[in-house]
Amino acid sequence: IFITALIGFILAYGAYRARRLMVEQAEVVRERANLARYLAPNMVDALARIDRPMGETRTHDVAVLFADIKGFTALAEAGSPADTMSLLRAFHGRMAACVFAHGGTLDKFLGDGLMATSGTPQPMNDAADRSLACGMEMLRAVEGWQKDRRACSETPVEVGIGIHYGPVTMGDIGGGEGLDQRFEFAVIGDAVNVASRLERLTRELDSSLLVSDAVVRRLAERPLSLRSLGPQHLDGRSCNIVVWTAG
Repeated sequence: IFITALIGFILAYGAYRARRLMVEQAEVVRERANLARYLAPNMVDALARIDRPMGETRTHDVAVLFADIKGFTALAEAGSPADTMSLLRAFHGRMAACVFAHGGTLDKFLGDGLMATSGTPQPMNDAADRSLACGMEMLRAVEGWQKDRRACSETPVEVGIGIHYGPVTMGDIGGGEGLDQRFEFAVIGDAVNVASRLERLTRELDSSLLVSDAVVRRLAERPLSLRSLGPQHLDGRSCNIVVWTAG
């Protein structure tokens, strides 16, 4: 009887451990899937093995990209809430795919726009090249989307993209108790503000893509499609910066 009970206990414990391992594995898969929503797939494996994936607060140069739908307020007014949600999902999905395709990090969605970085959380020597390539890919993605929308008799959508290169401070913000701490990766600095202002400037200059001279100086090779618009004033800044556009 004792041996039978012992064997039964061992089998029951083995079944419990197997079930526990399956639950833990499912949790790991879920966490990695969540991480992959923000980072390029080739970075997920390395970061998933670190207790605090984004590490301590640090500063280095990155390329910052902002993309936004032009005239979104009018589009939202003309359509239903369901139409607006469908529009945003289609836009964000296409833009996020471009970010990940070029090894970038999706920092956050901003309503009808998004912020992405190249060179985070680890520095990249070709961050400017990657970010510009991402912006150009976004324009092509929107162009293809436009054709689909016209075929369905839907209102065309235009995008504005601004890219700047410079130093930022990055790290985890947030907190909590024990192992259940919740953090958000934050990137802050003047480079972020300039990229945001460049995106807004696309409306005034009737352009889809604007990049700063700081980005152009970091490129391994300047695309022939880039042309200078000269010094431009950005809201909130005392000094003008040289701005380039594609086309």
